[in-house]
Amino acid sequence: MAVTYWRDDCKTHHRQIDADHRDLFNILAQLHRSILLEPDGAEVEAILDHLFNAAIAHCEAEEALMEIYAYPNASAHTEQHEALLAKILRLRLGGHPPEATLSIDLTHDLAQWLSHHIWAYDLELVQFVQNQQQPNRCLDQSVGLPHSELCLD
Repeated sequence: MAVTYWRDDCKTHHRQIDADHRDLFNILAQLHRSILLEPDGAEVEAILDHLFNAAIAHCEAEEALMEIYAYPNASAHTEQHEALLAKILRLRLGGHPPEATLSIDLTHDLAQWLSHHIWAYDLELVQFVQNQQQPNRCLDQSVGLPHSELCLD
């Protein structure tokens, strides 16, 4: 049984952000399966590394949008990113408390965190960006992100 899956109610209607979210949900599902099969295995560590790297890339893309558009809630949103990255890193390094061993409960908590973050923070960010953009206008590559990452659906 998967811990989570991509659902349409998690769509922000920003191509790159939605693709990143789908990837993060898929990685969490892989982590869940791996923990069920072999909780202390090297595969769990590799998946945590992949999750951490994917989360960093996603957070950087969102934070670039926040900077480009002078997003007023950037500080609170960025704090959320930092908390997530710290949690994943602690799990990877084994720095979680003994009573919170790496388990399917932790993957469930991460999935819940991601869903909440999308609904509470990312939808607001994308709506702000949409309100700042002219209809059907995409930014060019001069801001440092690939063209497709800045275009809204």
